[in-house]
Amino acid sequence: MKKITRALSFIFYLLLGVINLIIGMYLINAYIKSEVFNMTFSIVGTSLLIGAVACFYIANSIGGRLSHE
Repeated sequence: MKKITRALSFIFYLLLGVINLIIGMYLINAYIKSEVFNMTFSIVGTSLLIGAVACFYIANSIGGRLSHE
């Protein structure tokens, strides 16, 4: 049961990281040329990119634990 839970957590964090990466890059690329939304969406996009890196780190940690079992 513990291994299944870790595998599901690994998949969840990996997908969450990919989604954050895609949305963050979209926000930065789409609104970088806009005068009104430039700063707000750039900050949100950067925050999502940082969240994606954190999710990839967590998924890597969980994947390391799965490989040792």
